[in-house]
Amino acid sequence: MTLERFLRWDDDVAQSAYLAEYQRRAEQRLSSGLAIVQRHSDDLGGLLVSLLSTLPEAQVLRVAAAPELEFQVRFCRTADGSIEDLAGFLVSAFQQALAQAEDGADHVEWPQIDFDGPFNRGDAANRFSKYSALGAPGRGSLPAQIGDAMELLESAAPHGAHLTRALTTVVVPIAVQEIDGRCGYFSSSWYPGRTVLVNPDAGRMSLEGLAAALLHEAIHSLIDVSELGGRLVAGGVEGSARVESPWTGSQISLQSLLDAYFVWYGLLWLWRGAREQGVVHPSKADLLILQCERGFQARFSDVVGNELSSVHEATRAAIESLRNAVHHAVAVA
Repeated sequence: MTLERFLRWDDDVAQSAYLAEYQRRAEQRLSSGLAIVQRHSDDLGGLLVSLLSTLPEAQVLRVAAAPELEFQVRFCRTADGSIEDLAGFLVSAFQQALAQAEDGADHVEWPQIDFDGPFNRGDAANRFSKYSALGAPGRGSLPAQIGDAMELLESAAPHGAHLTRALTTVVVPIAVQEIDGRCGYFSSSWYPGRTVLVNPDAGRMSLEGLAAALLHEAIHSLIDVSELGGRLVAGGVEGSARVESPWTGSQISLQSLLDAYFVWYGLLWLWRGAREQGVVHPSKADLLILQCERGFQARFSDVVGNELSSVHEATRAAIESLRNAVHHAVAVA
């Protein structure tokens, strides 16, 4: 598998293939959404096709890659889904894209930081009992924080930085009082391309932490579009069993554990690159490297225990390859 090599951030061929697949899936998602609406209403479908025909390609791709579109299309395929909601979102997205095109905006500057948009919360309500948009002080400093974090990524892992820009459509900062004083981040396959930053203001999220957060969630998107997409767990069914993370000691789902191997592997090579390029102090880089290496020490079969049979054979082989690469890197360090 080429994903393991790519996560060392030195594989141009793999990157081109994965990013092309990401764009293909986005375009397919838009086509699916249009088809759903067209079957429901010729008038609505006709309106959307008419709006779409007026948009430049760059703006069409922006709508196709919108995280909310994946949610709306997937939700419409369930009994509870509303086709009117999907159609309303597409009309709104097309009209906004058309306005930007008329203003001469052929492209959108990265990052797109969505503070107050109506579709920017993802599944935050499932994670926190109470949250809100980021306050004014944090809003002013966050763009510069993200810019500095991306400079770190560019210096330490250029491929990783490019991946992050390509696979992150929007960054959503939120404030969560119930964990006041702590920060975090998350994403969801229901909203691909959306990275949610939790309490990133007031200096709670370090430069290194923000860089790791952005790359971490981009790797999750990469897994979805790689040859491992839908194949981590045998049968393609998300694993609900709980196992202990060898990195944090927390109880997490089997699916999350399998993702974690690839995420921590990618972060390991980020911090190795940061140390080599001198963009992170050696003592701090060494701590970050050790944190990443920690989870690769135990044998995979020991970590998953009785759940080993639930892991796809290709995933087992890939993770074993990751472990061997980490052990070799440690041996020659």
